[in-house]
Amino acid sequence: MSYPKNIVQLRPTKGINVDLPPSEVGNEFYTTANNMHFRDGFASRTLGEVQVYPNLLSNLRNIINLQVAGINYWVYTGENTITAVTGSTHSDITPIGGLTTRDDPNTYTTSLLNGILTWNNGDDPPQFWDGVTGNPMTELPGWIAGDRAEAIRPFKFHLFALDLTESTAGQLPMNLKWSSAAAPGNIPTQWLPAADNDAGDTQLSDTPGAIIDAAPLRGAFIIYKQQSTYICDFIGGQFVFSFRKLFVTSGVLSRNCITEYNGRHFVLTDDDIVVHDGNQVQSLLDKRARRAVFSGLDQANFQSSFVVNYEKRKELWFCLPSAGNFFADTAIIYNLQEDAWSRRDLVETAHGAIGIVSDTTVDESWNADPDPWDGDLTRWDEQLFNASELSLVLASTNETTPTDSKMLEVDIGPDFDGVPVNGLLQKLEMHFDEPARLKLVKRCYPKVNANPGTEITFRIGGSDIIGGPITWSAPTVWTQGVSERLDLFAQGHYISFEASSTGAQPWELIGFDLELELRGYH
Repeated sequence: MSYPKNIVQLRPTKGINVDLPPSEVGNEFYTTANNMHFRDGFASRTLGEVQVYPNLLSNLRNIINLQVAGINYWVYTGENTITAVTGSTHSDITPIGGLTTRDDPNTYTTSLLNGILTWNNGDDPPQFWDGVTGNPMTELPGWIAGDRAEAIRPFKFHLFALDLTESTAGQLPMNLKWSSAAAPGNIPTQWLPAADNDAGDTQLSDTPGAIIDAAPLRGAFIIYKQQSTYICDFIGGQFVFSFRKLFVTSGVLSRNCITEYNGRHFVLTDDDIVVHDGNQVQSLLDKRARRAVFSGLDQANFQSSFVVNYEKRKELWFCLPSAGNFFADTAIIYNLQEDAWSRRDLVETAHGAIGIVSDTTVDESWNADPDPWDGDLTRWDEQLFNASELSLVLASTNETTPTDSKMLEVDIGPDFDGVPVNGLLQKLEMHFDEPARLKLVKRCYPKVNANPGTEITFRIGGSDIIGGPITWSAPTVWTQGVSERLDLFAQGHYISFEASSTGAQPWELIGFDLELELRGYH
């Protein structure tokens, strides 16, 4: 008996869905994507990363970018050192007397108030830097001797100290205090409340747990515990600020796990990634990517997680340590424009930040570009280091040889600082709305955009029961510019698709067509 040939066109655009069983995942999703992004409506293998500002003086725990008097600096924190780098010059700005060694990256909070860098590690008095490379960091003026805070964050013209330890009262994890208002271009000078200043303090004790972190949002200051969230508003007068509960079932997982985009906070919590505008909160993960975030999260080192807003690409990077890792080794990435989730590998990454990269040690000239005109995947006039764009830089630490730690700018080049990128896409257990019918796949027509000669390996598989073993076709290589179709055979009630690569060249998969026959009800 002959069966009519069907061409099934698949164009997944919404990233991965790993929460539903593969057989229940819609055509707009893949079921697996590793080292893949979803930009411009299709899947693209992750671009590479290159080292910037080489010859670091220490390992890495935190990085932040700032400009002082027209000079661009990156300030990086090691376990007990602080360094400012501009160009190829690294200047030690560690406070006189040194710092307590702190291993956990989440203990460090860095921020800017009036363009001035503030720094805190929870064990030493909070510090600031005046932007002069010959000057070390200095204790915040007016800080009360013997007091400590787990985090320092700016709001309006004030600094807020969160989760306090006071020399007189001991640990006060539900307490916070704020400084006097800073004059324009300066930092606050007083922390002890008095009649002639607007410094103050309060306790958020009507929900359990310590204060973890805080960030401004739409003119308010949002304060997070692990299971609850508060809102702080400036009211002036005797009380200066007002405080009230915002959410009683949603908080934040750890410090550095909050980012703002377009008037909303995106927050990594202890069981979700949520978004809120200061009024309503909703889940971004539900029935889509919750397993990708939490199924492999290391339960001992989850506090090493952090979040970065990669606004240039309209992406939010949720960076996590998987089981057995102290530092983040996985980024779960949400593309705001495409409403799509994906996943990317990291290497011992302690922190990440957005900023201007002014290191020019890499050749950007036409002669240095190895890609041909008709296959170069970079955009015309796209510079490696562009002072008008904010790049994403990752702090990849090396604990064995600290000075081999690297600051890595992402989305540059074809590989991970010389290491090939392994890209993987899967869409498993497709039944094309006919789960009872047997399918026979004969050919696959990938829709690929890549440099000529780029090789991608494809497989097609078949299975007869949900969750059952998949019988895969032999891996077949697609060579861009040579291949027109792939003769791949698979049979079963459920059909699976896979594309992978181990080479250096990036590629984009717009979608794929399958030539198949719908056969009987076996």
